[in-house]
Amino acid sequence: YIGINQCSIFLKYIDLDKEDTPTTVAYMKAEARFLRAYYYFCLFRQYGPVFLWFDQTPDENIDAKTIDRHTVDQNIEFIESELWDVAQILPTDLTEIPTIDPSTWTGRATKGAALALRSRVLLYAASPLVNGNPDYIGFNNPDGTPLMSTTYDPEKWKRALDAAAAAIALADEI
Repeated sequence: YIGINQCSIFLKYIDLDKEDTPTTVAYMKAEARFLRAYYYFCLFRQYGPVFLWFDQTPDENIDAKTIDRHTVDQNIEFIESELWDVAQILPTDLTEIPTIDPSTWTGRATKGAALALRSRVLLYAASPLVNGNPDYIGFNNPDGTPLMSTTYDPEKWKRALDAAAAAIALADEI
């Protein structure tokens, strides 16, 4: 959550940046959203469904025992939609940003990285681990809300396939 918090703080204050062009700021905002989605996915893989702060700055004083996790589908939907949105903003290649020196932005997020991670997230969501796994019957929040659907959904495989095809199609264009 430290990385997620840092990304959220960055997003809250980046519009105060008067040194960079609006285009560069837009790319940096998209990168921060990409990183935040990646950090959420890392948490999700490690711990299962987690609490999502969405666009608000996390409350560092909150007691973890007083909040409920969001469901697997909510986690996947948030991560996937963030990655899809930033893929529409991020450049395919760093040379597309006229105001920066590409050698100073080496290793930055690109459209291909966002689409590839989105594909992986949706493949994970379609896998038998979280798609209709009966082992998770009774895996609920304290209020009784099921965190994971135990009903198999073949549509998740279709979404994963479409996401992989979009990432591959982009790679073929380059």
